[in-house]
Amino acid sequence: MGSFLWKRSQAEAAVTANGQTDPFVTNFVGRAALDITIKSINAGNITFVVDRLGGDGIWYPGATTAALTAAGSTSIEITDSLADGADAQHMVLTDQARVRWTLAGGATSVVFSGSFYGRE
Repeated sequence: MGSFLWKRSQAEAAVTANGQTDPFVTNFVGRAALDITIKSINAGNITFVVDRLGGDGIWYPGATTAALTAAGSTSIEITDSLADGADAQHMVLTDQARVRWTLAGGATSVVFSGSFYGRE
């Protein structure tokens, strides 16, 4: 059984700066997917990273997308098992995670939707 731990609709306002989601609980997650659809990007690129909260209270980067430069969809699979294949990004999630985005290369406005789905 799984659930969406974070969702963002394309009806939400464009992002105009780097940002991140509120933390969400991932202590039961062994496999996950981050799905992102770019509706529009004015220039440059945007990159998404799944961060996990360390025991020291610091956010550590884990799985990441490529730098996205155009409208379209992308998805990354996240797993804690090396047996899940080369196409999955390997990351052990802790009790909390978040999705963070970084605008670069002159990007000043990006409209996107996305979700983070997790299961045991």
